Amino acid sequence: MKRKYIISLILILLTLTMCIVIGVGYANYQENVDKTTAMIKVKSGLSINYLNGNVISTNEDTYEINFSITNTSSSPLYYYIKLNNQNYNENVTYKLVNQSDNTLLKEDKITKNNLANRIKINQNETKSYKLILYNPSKNLLETEIEIDLEVIDHSLRSLILQNNEINTAPISYSEESVTNGLMSLEKDDNPIYYFRGNVTNNYLSFANLMWRIVKINSDGTTLIVLDDKIPDNSSFFINEEEANPNFLASNVYTTLANWYNSNLESYDSYIASSKYCTDDNALVEENGTIYYLPETRLFQNYEPVSTCPGTSYTSKIALLTADEVMMAGGFVNPNANYYLYKEGLDSYWTMTPNKKENGVFNYIVVNSDGALNKDKIETSVFAIRPVITLIKKLNTTGSGSITDPYKVSLI
Repeated sequence: MKRKYIISLILILLTLTMCIVIGVGYANYQENVDKTTAMIKVKSGLSINYLNGNVISTNEDTYEINFSITNTSSSPLYYYIKLNNQNYNENVTYKLVNQSDNTLLKEDKITKNNLANRIKINQNETKSYKLILYNPSKNLLETEIEIDLEVIDHSLRSLILQNNEINTAPISYSEESVTNGLMSLEKDDNPIYYFRGNVTNNYLSFANLMWRIVKINSDGTTLIVLDDKIPDNSSFFINEEEANPNFLASNVYTTLANWYNSNLESYDSYIASSKYCTDDNALVEENGTIYYLPETRLFQNYEPVSTCPGTSYTSKIALLTADEVMMAGGFVNPNANYYLYKEGLDSYWTMTPNKKENGVFNYIVVNSDGALNKDKIETSVFAIRPVITLIKKLNTTGSGSITDPYKVSLI
């Protein structure tokens, strides 16, 4: 009797154990099925079909996920593709492929959330994608793919993007021939958009003055430059500090600040306190002469940057950097085929130094023929083209042409 009791107890325990194992196995199976089961999400006119789910959890060396997007609204829409809840090794890379024609849209490291920005889709159009993830270390990769709408409104940023085809930034700036248009340059997860070449749709009328739009910053603010020089006010640069090229301690900045107070003070609420760059990082010192990074970067390698390798200053007004001029189309040789060139405009200062020699700072200027020119000592006299940054939240009208320039108003 006792033996039968023990056998029955063992059978019950075995049955319970099997039930637990089956239950856990089924839960894991169901979790994996849920991750890979097709699902459809609808977002304000976009119907998104995740063909094998939108959750990625794998340690395989290669993983593929497929999805399609359909515009069910009555007008074109713009969307972006990003990843959320990331757990990945920095060596993971991806390819985003358009399955309609099997073209490669993007290939990069998976160190940023956004896989693709501002994709246009017409009404009743469907776009199909394949995302391939490469994980050579086979570490656990956990993330979730998400498609969302880009906000389309009457802000300056939005209107500029609606009125322009977006081009990829050039790989090299070493050639004088310049592609015209609005360029996209990724910075973190938010791209910078900048005008390049002989564009004619970046005019902006503000404070009863005509300006040219230089770029949309990654935070949505907009950098603009006066379409002319400050009248009758050519200036020495003259840095009042001897140790470093401190822009805020220069004669040029004093001239700019006075001009701002006379012409822009009543529009102060439109203008952001923004960071402006003086690249004062020393490259090398030879025989008492200090050469700064722009000397090599711009005049030998032709590699302008959108970041600030040196000191930045917070201000309401400044000058263009030499990097911004090169990105716009300026070169070391004369060039009249870009929007910063203007016939009859005097040579003007940038805020970028290239060297310090015999205790005197040398800056880069833009010649009247459009060329970038270095080694201009701070006691020289050149024209001034003010630069300001407009805040993000502004209502905007216009198309950007010289006869119908953009105009902004407070929201």
